[in-house]
Amino acid sequence: MSYTLECPYCEADLGEPDDCYEPTDHEHECHECSKSFIFGVEYERTYYPRKADCLNGGAHRYKPMIGAPVEHFAGRVRCEDCGEESRLEAKADTASGRAQRTNNNEGDDADPAR
Repeated sequence: MSYTLECPYCEADLGEPDDCYEPTDHEHECHECSKSFIFGVEYERTYYPRKADCLNGGAHRYKPMIGAPVEHFAGRVRCEDCGEESRLEAKADTASGRAQRTNNNEGDDADPAR
């Protein structure tokens, strides 16, 4: 197994070819000996399991989203565990006269710590 492509005829180091992401056979021409050959690509599958208590009745752990354009991400949050995205909206609390932020996920007015 090699992480760079080597010509099977002249053994020249051809580096890493572009645009060969499919695990099928690819045709390539050596820039040293000008012979064409076939090479295959293999990928190793690796899993990274992690807990997502929010998928099992626990609370989401929302964090503010950052990106550009800023207007698109303003007030948006994403759960650190499951990746659920939501928008926080400011609502006036008429009893105390201060703004209150609530989570609005697909029309639901839910607690952002849900």
